[in-house]
Amino acid sequence: MLKLRCILAQLVIPTAVLLSAPITAVAQETNCKPGDFNIIIDDTGEYLRAFSLKRRPILHEKFDQLAAKKKWPSETAIDQGYQFAQDKKTAALDTRARQLLIELDKIGDRSNTAAMCSDLKRLKSVAFELKTVTEAKFSQMIARVNTELTTSKKVATAKPPPTRAPLKQPKPTKPSPWQTKTQSTPAPPRVVINALPPPEPLPVDTTFSVREIRKAGRGFFGSISAELASVMQYTFKNYGQPSGYILGTEGGGAFLAGLSFGKGHLTTKTHPQRKVFWQGPTVGYDLGLQGSRVMFLVYNLKRPEQIFKRYAGIGGSAYVVGGVGLTYHKRGKIVLAPIRTGLGLRLGANIGYLKFTPKFSINPF
Repeated sequence: MLKLRCILAQLVIPTAVLLSAPITAVAQETNCKPGDFNIIIDDTGEYLRAFSLKRRPILHEKFDQLAAKKKWPSETAIDQGYQFAQDKKTAALDTRARQLLIELDKIGDRSNTAAMCSDLKRLKSVAFELKTVTEAKFSQMIARVNTELTTSKKVATAKPPPTRAPLKQPKPTKPSPWQTKTQSTPAPPRVVINALPPPEPLPVDTTFSVREIRKAGRGFFGSISAELASVMQYTFKNYGQPSGYILGTEGGGAFLAGLSFGKGHLTTKTHPQRKVFWQGPTVGYDLGLQGSRVMFLVYNLKRPEQIFKRYAGIGGSAYVVGGVGLTYHKRGKIVLAPIRTGLGLRLGANIGYLKFTPKFSINPF
């Protein structure tokens, strides 16, 4: 595994890093060594991790203020705040950051075989620009939210409803002397029927059909597109009917996503629904956006607690149709087929393994 990915997978571990500290100086370019590349990558990852930990609470506080002004539900304030803060400038910065990250990865990989001084110089330049782009995106989002918070709108004063005269109550009518009472019909006698013996239990089908999975996905993703249906059909063709499925959300763990965290609910036909969490490394770029939806099809699972293991990705198993894709993960006989769309597909595209736990954990190992 590349040194860069190892460092990104540890971005959430707290450490004291001065945000204003420059990237560590490296050896003279006339005597380049692989360790010089590692120093640049290490310091870049440390800076971005620390920047995320310090700046994200500031951004989330602004989102809470924005939610109060716009009367958003408190539980969706963060997600709606991120969506509101996005514009063409932040989109352009995201695109550039992804390009820089890919280049950083390639140069780091190249340094394992031949440490070229020209590569080291370019690595320093890419690391510096990546730091600058990250700071620029944070400033752009803060500025957009602050502009909205300082913009006041005049609210028209609602006129009170016109007052109405109280309605006159009708006078009570006197009963007619000719009214008669009718006798109620006596209730029929109760008949007691002996209870029949309960029917014998029918055999339980412990797997889910493609129709059942499509129904669950339709309620989860909002609709079933042709691409999503094609990916589901591909999984059924390879592994048949799953013994369970997980519906949940996942997202990156830092400004420079080094971890993907997820949570959801495992559904089977033989046991109650159970909450699960998962973690895994990923190479992507985001601002901690949560809410990317993912569906796992789970095969050969007999008991829910069997899910809590570390699953390795099956190399070359990626299958993508349009904006929908899946990859396979396996541990023993248990196979996981996570289906992702849109942003979730991008964030999870490079996940090499997944670790499932019964409680939230920041340790993917």
